[in-house]
Amino acid sequence: MQKINEEYCLINKALKEFPKFLKDLKVGHTIFVNGSECIVTSVSEKTFTAVAKISKRKAMFDKETGYGIFNFKIRAILFN
Repeated sequence: MQKINEEYCLINKALKEFPKFLKDLKVGHTIFVNGSECIVTSVSEKTFTAVAKISKRKAMFDKETGYGIFNFKIRAILFN
């Protein structure tokens, strides 16, 4: 039972740290861009940059809309 409680605490802590909005992103968070899993590599006041895990492509996004800054065909979303 103690082991289960320890695991529950770890999972609960991880869920609380997961961002609910794009404006709450931090370096290292995982997002999805058009279905591809990406890692956030930098964050500024209004934008963030992410790199795709598989293709290693890099893009910059608006924190309010999630759309790409230089390519409006791509959009970042959080996995909830």
